[in-house]
Amino acid sequence: MPVLIEALSIVVRKAAVKALPDCGEQLDGRLKGTPSQRNDDELYACTLVNPDDVKRFAESLEAEGLVFREGDNAKDFCVVDQREGPTLPCDWLELMHYPWEENPDQLIMIARETGSRGAQVFMPQGWKYDGSYSKTAQAREV
Repeated sequence: MPVLIEALSIVVRKAAVKALPDCGEQLDGRLKGTPSQRNDDELYACTLVNPDDVKRFAESLEAEGLVFREGDNAKDFCVVDQREGPTLPCDWLELMHYPWEENPDQLIMIARETGSRGAQVFMPQGWKYDGSYSKTAQAREV
């Protein structure tokens, strides 16, 4: 199922978290409690704005045992820029533009695990298109 991508989003594979020792329970709880987070059955996504915050968060995920880069590809999590797309090739993540509330003038970027066919888009609690990064930033094709 798709999750919203805005600003700089870190997208984490739930399967990678569950594969950690103790099923990644502590990390699972932390990811669910992150501000601007949303998750579906397959992915966690957290929105950040400041590149330094992205770096710190990515380093904390690696300290928990997740792997950001394997060769030239993203492995357990990926950083996605709303305008530029993923910072590394990521074959497990599919990005697309989606008309919010079926309005073609209100495009949002969404991500889902490759092969997923769920239709419900998971949003942060209280999210509204007006005032969102999706409205204020013109997304480029990815």
